[in-house]
Amino acid sequence: MVKRADLATLLVDDLQHLPFQADGWARFATRLGTALHGPVILGTVELPSVVPIRTDHVLVDETAMAAYATHYYSLSPWREWTALAPQGAVAGGAAINPLPPEQYENTAFYADFLRPNGMHHGLSARICRDGSQATDLAVLRPREKGPMTIHEINLVRYLMPHVRRALRVRHAVGAADLTGGLLRPDIGVIVVDRRGRVLFANPAAHERLVDADGLTTARGGVLAAIHAPAQPRLRALVRYAADGVGPFALRRGGDMLLPRPGRGPLRVTIVAAPRTGATDGHMEPVALVLLRDPPPPPQPLVFRRLDGILRATSLP
Repeated sequence: MVKRADLATLLVDDLQHLPFQADGWARFATRLGTALHGPVILGTVELPSVVPIRTDHVLVDETAMAAYATHYYSLSPWREWTALAPQGAVAGGAAINPLPPEQYENTAFYADFLRPNGMHHGLSARICRDGSQATDLAVLRPREKGPMTIHEINLVRYLMPHVRRALRVRHAVGAADLTGGLLRPDIGVIVVDRRGRVLFANPAAHERLVDADGLTTARGGVLAAIHAPAQPRLRALVRYAADGVGPFALRRGGDMLLPRPGRGPLRVTIVAAPRTGATDGHMEPVALVLLRDPPPPPQPLVFRRLDGILRATSLP
């Protein structure tokens, strides 16, 4: 049996990798659902009607979820909590279900939806809320497993900032179609919020930050230029890109060269990250910072010809 502290570590590790693996969400949700003994559902709803917009789920039948999305959501006694919960709220039992047990079990929602699918006790967590949309994580489990304990509720509460961050990064990276280049050793990819705080760095970028190769992280995890005079422009470009909205948002950002002692400058490109509001848990603006070394200067013609001759005449 996995210890509680070890389980939290494993789940956070799953969330670190979630944005960049095709099965990232399923892996995290399956581990969490197995630990809490029930299906895990990630859903985005319209407020205040709580009409489902999108759902992702594991350990629950597709037909059951389709029935919920088209009909049973309107019968749920949890609708009031779903309509009013603030971002970060995590609750189970009577906190989300105001009905007495006898009345609850006589509802069509319970008798026709929950019970046939082996679900009884529930926990719900508000990942994010943005205007007229909200994204929630819910866990439902059989009666025999008992109500959610305070330790289980606290585990989910602990995970919420990590879930929110993972969904933000997943949306930023996925919408920018960068997944194919995240592991390339020659391109550094950093996701930052509008204040410049680093939310994610791929291996190439992480190595540069650790080595202070043109960039590093300052207090609070804020991206910082080693060459101090370049910091105001870096900060301004990040904010300009992150605040991009509307059809021309992707044009926001810019390029700059960061001086590096004893080396050529580091080329930095900062672009807006496409986003669609709360649908993917993306609550705050983010920007992508792309790092690469400038191309080597072209060789004089005589050296290019000599190189070609040597390559053509070399032994295999």
